[in-house]
Amino acid sequence: MRILDKDLNLHAYKVQLTQELKLTDHFNTPNGLPDRLVLIIRDFLLNRTFRYRVEGTLSSPREIRAGVPQGSVLSPLLYSLYTNDIPIPSDGKTKLAFLANDTAIFTTGISVKAITRRLQSAVTALGEWFRNWRREVNPDKSGAVHFAKHPHFVYWQQGRPGTINLSGTPIPWRKEAKYLGVTLDSKLSFRSHIARVRNRAAGNWED
Repeated sequence: MRILDKDLNLHAYKVQLTQELKLTDHFNTPNGLPDRLVLIIRDFLLNRTFRYRVEGTLSSPREIRAGVPQGSVLSPLLYSLYTNDIPIPSDGKTKLAFLANDTAIFTTGISVKAITRRLQSAVTALGEWFRNWRREVNPDKSGAVHFAKHPHFVYWQQGRPGTINLSGTPIPWRKEAKYLGVTLDSKLSFRSHIARVRNRAAGNWED
């Protein structure tokens, strides 16, 4: 909220990946890791199966090819190792938030052109990381939001933000975005989020 009090502009770019991290598909042996530990991690990730139960009938076993077992103390460590080389913006004004298949980039400033340029630089680096690890982006759930106290006045003075491209695909500018369950509108009023929570609570109450 301090950003709006100071009449700064905040651009946020949210990327939705199509699936969870495929640790088993990209398991490489880190340098200097003891062979026994490598074997433990390999056995922890590979040869896992699951079955569906529908009306008392079990499906045949299917192989689990992605992700890590939930609830294990080893899973968060493997996630940290997997994302250890993700590019972190170094300009001092741009931040990266990364959790599971939700990624967000935030940058602030007075000049719309400058923060759009910084945002594009961070997105380009992130796109290269996605390609290296064969990660796919869901464009329907991705978007960019310009947060400002008076966005229309900013546009009148400086023009609208430029197009942000991820691997050649333009990401649309939106009036709001949902990140980690919270709906963030362009004025950070949280009215949309409160309305959704209220409607959902009212529906549960009626049930």
